[in-house]
Amino acid sequence: MRLLQAFEGLVVDCHLVPDKIVNDTKLLKPAIERMRAQLGDDVAGTVVTDRGFTSADNDKALKKLNIINATMPRQPDALKTFLEDSVFRKLHERRAKTEARIGIFKNKFIGGHLPTKGIARQRLFIAWADLAHNLWVLARRASAATVKLAQAS
Repeated sequence: MRLLQAFEGLVVDCHLVPDKIVNDTKLLKPAIERMRAQLGDDVAGTVVTDRGFTSADNDKALKKLNIINATMPRQPDALKTFLEDSVFRKLHERRAKTEARIGIFKNKFIGGHLPTKGIARQRLFIAWADLAHNLWVLARRASAATVKLAQAS
């Protein structure tokens, strides 16, 4: 399973990769295409990933799609230059929060593994977990807004 997210902790794309190992470099462009098909071409204006998604093909695809490429470089010299840029550093600090969110989603909402058999049932289970997670995030946000309003009064 690969999880991409955006918009303040809400999961906006979740895709189950069945029965085979797929290199992360092959998953980036289809994920962007899925999100843009569902949410419009303005989605994913910047892509921030770890080194696993870095490839020459992805670099070309992101450039062609007019997406700011903040994928972490694999080469040490390129990485050093990359980390000197304060904007890229801040983007990757934000990515660290996304990694934590992935852990919460997998461990708290899925339970560490898929308990059902068959790809159709697994996809359904993931969809319910995604919905439950996003409702939890929205409820926490609403609760925080209520507390903030009460404190302001």
